[in-house]
Amino acid sequence: MDKYEQEIFISPNTKILNNNPENLYRKRLCSIDNVAEIYHENSKILKRNESSFKANLENMIRTNNWAYKTFNSTLNEDLKENQNIILDPFEYKDLGKRNFYQKLFEWYSLNAEKIMFTDIFIMMDKTLYQVAGDAKKLVLQMSNIDINFLKENIIRDCQLEGIQSIVFFVARPWRYMRFIGNRGYRQCLIDIGEISNSLKTIYSKSFFVDYFIDNGINQLLDIDGIENTCIRLLVVE
Repeated sequence: MDKYEQEIFISPNTKILNNNPENLYRKRLCSIDNVAEIYHENSKILKRNESSFKANLENMIRTNNWAYKTFNSTLNEDLKENQNIILDPFEYKDLGKRNFYQKLFEWYSLNAEKIMFTDIFIMMDKTLYQVAGDAKKLVLQMSNIDINFLKENIIRDCQLEGIQSIVFFVARPWRYMRFIGNRGYRQCLIDIGEISNSLKTIYSKSFFVDYFIDNGINQLLDIDGIENTCIRLLVVE
């Protein structure tokens, strides 16, 4: 084997083929068929960047706290066409609706700092709302939601007729990743798991929907699916 072939076909005696996480990953990369593995590998915190990661993590937490206290309130000029701010959802005459919102807003205010990196959408009576950042009002997104379209994009059969509400947990991974790199993608999923589980404990009759056609649900919510993507649904009966 001449020297040019050796640059393409490395001798099995070379030390570069020693089994270690980095070389094993490189060998798999040439035949990888799922981008999830790349995210998994890239999200690991390596010893060589530990100190810089700590500084960036502290900066992310500090920025999050500052943002929540400083400008975390939706204004009329922030709205798209046909959107509307509902200042007091507790004006609903229906006792069940008022009770639902009371629990939601109490939970939201207690978890506001972690929810800062997650958007919460609610569908009730075929109407879609987004919970405003200050947890005191709703933003009307869309009316007359097509329930059949929603059901068509859910993988597992579930009863959606007669339900009280659906809560959509929308991830904003780049809010994390701009501070702590690819690890932010993993942290984003962890946080949504924690906050969604904590909300489920408030509504005794509720269940998660985790398997759905992402593009369909994102289209329903009118989000791009990249910087904003729905991760989980909580159906409240």
